[in-house]
Amino acid sequence: MRQKQFIDLGMPQPCEIVSYINFAHDGPFWISNLILRIYHEGNIGSLTHDWTSPKKARAAVQCYFELFQRYGSLYQCKAPKVWNTKRLRLAVYLRLAAMPGAWNWWWAGASLSCAKESVGALVILVLGPRLGAKIAQLVKKMGLIRQYG
Repeated sequence: MRQKQFIDLGMPQPCEIVSYINFAHDGPFWISNLILRIYHEGNIGSLTHDWTSPKKARAAVQCYFELFQRYGSLYQCKAPKVWNTKRLRLAVYLRLAAMPGAWNWWWAGASLSCAKESVGALVILVLGPRLGAKIAQLVKKMGLIRQYG
């Protein structure tokens, strides 16, 4: 594990999921009960702080495009529901960043297998970046949707 470095995508913020999948995909994969990383949710300077801002949303879009380029076919084959939810998240981030293509990615990811996520992403797309972001933050605080991803 120590020999494999995080993949630097040249982004202002790391796209850790690409490295995590790379670690697991190239194996061997292992589990430890040691605390290896602590996330400080919402703290100023943390990745989760102000995640709905256009700047953070653009970084997330870049990360998702890199993830899809490297591992999209693996998601499609091994985890189709996760593949759909990732495409829905990309649609949301595109909308929050005011970038084109949000609806195309929503249509690509919307599915009965992830109905809750499909409806949630649809609501954010329809409401727009400002109101959609406020709704998403409220729903996350209520615990109805996951904190990360």
